Amino acid sequence: LGLKGDTPQEFLSSFEDICQMAPNNICIYPVKTNDKYISENYHNFAEFEEFYYPLFGAVTSQLIATAGKNGFLPSPDTDMKSYVKPMIFVRNHQKGKTLDYTYSHFSIEEASIFCLGFYSHARIANLMDYRHVDRNARNSMFLKHFSSHPPEYAYDVDLISPRFERVKFIVQNFYKHRSLSRAAYRQRYGQDIATDFPYAVRALGTLGVLSPTPERLDFGQKDEKFYYPYLLFFVGRENVLRKTGPLPETSRDDFPNVNKAKNSPLFVTLDAA
Repeated sequence: LGLKGDTPQEFLSSFEDICQMAPNNICIYPVKTNDKYISENYHNFAEFEEFYYPLFGAVTSQLIATAGKNGFLPSPDTDMKSYVKPMIFVRNHQKGKTLDYTYSHFSIEEASIFCLGFYSHARIANLMDYRHVDRNARNSMFLKHFSSHPPEYAYDVDLISPRFERVKFIVQNFYKHRSLSRAAYRQRYGQDIATDFPYAVRALGTLGVLSPTPERLDFGQKDEKFYYPYLLFFVGRENVLRKTGPLPETSRDDFPNVNKAKNSPLFVTLDAA
């Protein structure tokens, strides 16, 4: 739970930090393990159970209390007694709402999900996109071992720029409608989509993927999986930060609600993986 090597109190402190950032939802992934991990760290699975399950239960009860203190409730979709299923907390005003969550940049859902856990991938609306990557187990679904040794983990943070918000709006309209109203785009962002993305509009029009008219941009009706590479025409690289790097002044100034006194991306990742 939390950073590899965290004590329960350190994890709960990180969780409270996240609550205070007030995302709409918080999703926590319990630790998953495999036989190799058990054999390397315990005599048998029973010893792992004896250590982990009481710890999990104790932390879970404190999570609920901490969440409640900060205005969050367990989602109706959450099984708080499960040792392997995600735990989802929602803001009080969303209680009872069906939650959709995804790991894709190109998501049609607009809910903000913040994840804790191995291979988490999360987004706080208008602020950041966050991924935790274990370098020693990049292709594994399981935690190889617990450690707080810096070379063994990294936190990749993409600050979400105004350009990224435009890209998300374009992709959402593609998935929902296969078209985009240029008037709606101008109303939302202040200028025409062809001004913001001249190369993408021109290139995709030339390729026959997009049919621009003065009113709309229309995509064809092929299977959406064929469009993924074309949607990348709209995607620009965002600022990628490492856990050990400072937050660039230019990026921080773009987000007036970010606490500028903390000159480290740790306040963005909230010390949580």
